[in-house]
Amino acid sequence: MGKELAGTGVGFAMADVNGDGRQDIVRWKDDPAQTTLYVSNGDGSFSETTAFKAFFGSAARQLKKSDGSSDFVLGDFTGRGSAEILRLKAAPAGTAEATTNQLYVKTDSLPADLLTSVVSTTGLVTTLSHVPISNAAEPVLGARYTTDRSVPGATNPNAAVYPNIDITPPMYVVSKSESDSGVGTTKVATEFSYVGMKANIDGRGLLGFREVRRQSPGPNGAALTTITRVLQDYPYIGSTARSETRLGTVNSTTAQLLSSTELTYCDKTAAAGAEAVASVSIPCPTTAKVMRPYLRRSVESGTDLGGVALPTVTTTNTFSNSIDPTQIAVSVTGTVAGTSQTATKTTTNTYFADTTSGDNWVLGRIQSATQQNVVTNFLAQLATTAGSAPYATAIQGVAPNPAGTLTAVAFGSVAVGSSSTLVSTVSSTGAAALSITAPTAASVSGTDFSFVSTTCPASLAVGATCTISVKFQPTAGAARTGTLSLATGAGTLTASLSGTGSASNVSVTTNNATALSAAQGAASASGTVVFTNSGNQAVTLTLSGLSSPYSVSPASCSAAAGGGTCTVTVTMTTGGAIGSQGSQMLTASGGTGGNITAAVAGTVTGSIATLTSAAPNLGTLWYGNTAPSATVTFRNDGNVSMTLSGLSGLSSIFQVSANGCSSIAPSTSCNMTITMPTTAAGSGPNPVSTAGARVNASFSINGAVYSAVNRWATSSMAFGNVGVGSSSTQNITLFNDGYGANIDWSAPLYNLPSGFSANTSACSSVAPGGGSCNVSITFSPIAAQAYSGSSIIPPNISYSSNLLAVSGTGVSASPTVGGSPATLAFGVVAKGNDADLTMTLTNSGTGTASGLTFGIAYTSGTTAVGMYQQVGGTCAAGGSIGPNSSCTVVMRYLATCGTASGPRNGTLTTSGSNFTAVVTTLTAGTGTGVCN
Repeated sequence: MGKELAGTGVGFAMADVNGDGRQDIVRWKDDPAQTTLYVSNGDGSFSETTAFKAFFGSAARQLKKSDGSSDFVLGDFTGRGSAEILRLKAAPAGTAEATTNQLYVKTDSLPADLLTSVVSTTGLVTTLSHVPISNAAEPVLGARYTTDRSVPGATNPNAAVYPNIDITPPMYVVSKSESDSGVGTTKVATEFSYVGMKANIDGRGLLGFREVRRQSPGPNGAALTTITRVLQDYPYIGSTARSETRLGTVNSTTAQLLSSTELTYCDKTAAAGAEAVASVSIPCPTTAKVMRPYLRRSVESGTDLGGVALPTVTTTNTFSNSIDPTQIAVSVTGTVAGTSQTATKTTTNTYFADTTSGDNWVLGRIQSATQQNVVTNFLAQLATTAGSAPYATAIQGVAPNPAGTLTAVAFGSVAVGSSSTLVSTVSSTGAAALSITAPTAASVSGTDFSFVSTTCPASLAVGATCTISVKFQPTAGAARTGTLSLATGAGTLTASLSGTGSASNVSVTTNNATALSAAQGAASASGTVVFTNSGNQAVTLTLSGLSSPYSVSPASCSAAAGGGTCTVTVTMTTGGAIGSQGSQMLTASGGTGGNITAAVAGTVTGSIATLTSAAPNLGTLWYGNTAPSATVTFRNDGNVSMTLSGLSGLSSIFQVSANGCSSIAPSTSCNMTITMPTTAAGSGPNPVSTAGARVNASFSINGAVYSAVNRWATSSMAFGNVGVGSSSTQNITLFNDGYGANIDWSAPLYNLPSGFSANTSACSSVAPGGGSCNVSITFSPIAAQAYSGSSIIPPNISYSSNLLAVSGTGVSASPTVGGSPATLAFGVVAKGNDADLTMTLTNSGTGTASGLTFGIAYTSGTTAVGMYQQVGGTCAAGGSIGPNSSCTVVMRYLATCGTASGPRNGTLTTSGSNFTAVVTTLTAGTGTGVCN
């Protein structure tokens, strides 16, 4: 476009300003002389309009300014359907255009594409005026559009009902047309007014106006207004419901009604009886997918200019399903010669049967048409002479004869036990009224037929009809005939009566559900029940009466007339207790003869093991004793044979040693022997149950087997060498890994060899399950030899976890003497002084060291230096040292008070009669100085 639309002090807005359906551009600038309108050309290009620029090019009409002093919005503010400009001032003041808010409206707001005039081929011109229905005010005749929308406090009975809505769009309608009359300059003006535009929001769109009014001049120049009201609900949308002609202007509420036609519609898919309640404003409702609407009735009425009512013409149409008119009844009702009279014309059409086979289709082809006209005889109301007026004519006729017809009644098929009431129609078909004697019960003959009521008067006008109601109440399934008689002024009229009593006769012909049987927990048992209908009416049976564990499928079934059957299946579930499941009655309802029942019963089978003896108690025994046993007795309380394979849950200390429970008949008992072997320790109670029955017996076995099982802390004890005549003792822990009770193991051990003894006094009560005691074993050899033994166990054991072995050697007694320390070092001793040291002699041998002697010898130095002396101790010369015993020797060194000094060394030799001598080194030194 090449024009500045955005930037500082410039902007734009878009709207359809000229009403051509395309968006135009309003550009504003701070310089109002640059404010302009670019009109869309429809091809992407725009053209500037000079009129818009000229109008808004002054500061007084400045649309917008970037400093915020002026601004504008676009909208349809008056409802004329065109863009309008509302100019706003930041601080409006006064009344001048330049200082206040202003609304600018187009001088001509008509859309660009409205038809405004038409010229005929003869040159006559018709000019059209328009108004938008959203602003339809007119100064002379008033608003040209009125909405049906309700307002608060005032409900409009014609307001739209969902999914229809009342709308008032800014669309233009013709408000007036002026046409050349062809006589001079005279024009004929026609005014229009509209009411109630609606739309459908479910997809049917615009529904049009509910009412259109059209005012045009009458023959005398007075205003005549025709009002056409249409329906706005599917499938009657746009169908005229009422048209009126009134003497008055288009919007007058007091205009005189001259004529009116009311139309009532119905649809062939509507429910039965809908025609009778349909009205002008509410035609027959229907929800069918394919609809076939038709005009049911029209009523035409009116008055003359003097307000006298004119005859009313009512036309009632009857259509076939193919929408072919089978009867058109026209009734004219009015007052003649001061008497209300009615004339009727009834046209009855028959059609060839529709066919679409072959190439020659026949659809809606009329076969015959019969028309009957009836005019009420009011000759008696006329004067007998014509009078003396000019052209007066007198007519004299013969009195007419009455005649009548009575229609036959065919009831068709009626179920026995119910009834049907239909009517026979009496028609007065003669030229005179038909006198009628009121019918009674005697007027009806024939089995199962009876008189109900009548609408017939004593005199039935010509062309009129009345009815006699007759009831058919069959008592048996058979065809019935009868006669209806009516005494009239034209003789006795008769009509045939016919009907058939329909009844079903249902019986149970097969019942396989009287003894259903299945094992407990197994698949359900089932059986069939067959119902046979020997009547003349088909029947649908509804099955009921069964409850758990029985059920029936299907819940209903149908049997045709004349021997038809229906079969149902009865099922018994097997989750119930073993035994009879009881008897129930399957009820089949729906037949005319009342309910039919079939017995249903069944049994759930299985064996039931019942303990009839006391639960066994086998006592308490020690391991290895004679095994006790007990007999238990079971009875089969089920209804089939029972075989018990044993006991489930049996612990290792019990076993079934005999089982006599194989193929046990119902109500019969059997025995089973339970033994407690003493080869394994343990105790009850042991909960068990039988195995093999459908329902097993549960009980507990009592009994206990105790055991004493020894376990040594070690499996061997070695005493080594022990001198003959001496003893060596070791301790060992003895454990009881047995079960049940404390054990006394204080008696002598088994298999303890000679040379060994045991002290078991601590083992008088050793607890089971790991309890322990201490055993002291002593080795006392009496000869120089090897001793050994194995498989040593305590008394009273069940078995042993391990065995104890002992060993040792007896050796002859001999001493072994040693001294400690091996050297006595006295160090340096001052002259004239002495020092003492102690030496220990130990006999580590097995014999006594005897005949002790002690001798001192010097290896260096002289007496002038010093000397050694035995001065004490526990070792005595000639004495002895026992095995594993010791004694002491105290030695002293004396430093001599001479002039000599230096080392003085020697030895102490200990000897005996039976051991090797022990030599102890002696070392010492004498210091210098002078004795005091």
